[in-house]
Amino acid sequence: PGYLIAQKELSLSSFLQLQMRLGEGSGCVLAFEVIRAACTIMNEMATFEEANIQDDYLTEIRDEMER
Repeated sequence: PGYLIAQKELSLSSFLQLQMRLGEGSGCVLAFEVIRAACTIMNEMATFEEANIQDDYLTEIRDEMER
């Protein structure tokens, strides 16, 4: 219930809209796979430097986003 209150207050939507009924355990299995994939990306994805990708043509947007 706490998540639903926070979701409404922050005007967030669920990250998956699967139209499942309450009690269907398949949603949990799917959520764990999404979490596993996110952890794998965070822990194993190479940086531009590690992958020898030239980034001199890219525009730095991090500073702009903080404004």
